[in-house]
Amino acid sequence: MAKDQYLIQSVSRASAIIEALSNHNTMGVTEIGKFLGLH
Repeated sequence: MAKDQYLIQSVSRASAIIEALSNHNTMGVTEIGKFLGLH
């Protein structure tokens, strides 16, 4: 993967985390990871 693709992936994940927290503000790190499908 090119450096730009890693940056785009990071920004995309950050956006998804912010969205998850805005919808479920009591989620912890483990719940966010499960919600986003991250391991």
